[in-house]
Amino acid sequence: LRGIGKPLGSPVVAQLPRLLSVAFLVLVIVAGFRGDQNPFKNIAPTAVWVAWWVGFAYLSGLLGNLWVLVNPWSALYAWAESAWRRIAPSRRLGAGLILPRWLGRWPAVLLFTGFVSAELIWPDSDTPASLAQAALTYSLVTWSGMFLCGRHAWLRNGECFSVVFGF
Repeated sequence: LRGIGKPLGSPVVAQLPRLLSVAFLVLVIVAGFRGDQNPFKNIAPTAVWVAWWVGFAYLSGLLGNLWVLVNPWSALYAWAESAWRRIAPSRRLGAGLILPRWLGRWPAVLLFTGFVSAELIWPDSDTPASLAQAALTYSLVTWSGMFLCGRHAWLRNGECFSVVFGF
């Protein structure tokens, strides 16, 4: 990159959207657990259902797969992989299992079905603490998938938002 585009291609600038998305995830979880449980007085329900799910979905529809740039779960796991390489340069972080080919994207479909069900029929979908718990649970499932099968394999076939926003 030359001229004005060179700073935009720097690793620091590339990490900024990831850092902001991780901060957004942490904000939703902390606000969900520690904030007022009235959904009209807590940022978590609006952040999840309006800003992220509706707003980000439309933005991705207009501009393309932005999720690949800002996925907070991928960012945190990538940072953990980077730290692990410094500790044990000869070993990869993870179990090294291979996601069976016949499984395809069914893990993502199942997770997405759970997410859509939460949006549409879960009675606690606007309860901040319940949303925070769901975000933590999804985080653990996602990081476990990345640990067991590798980050890229899980993002391609198991992490439902990578699959959905990638269409």
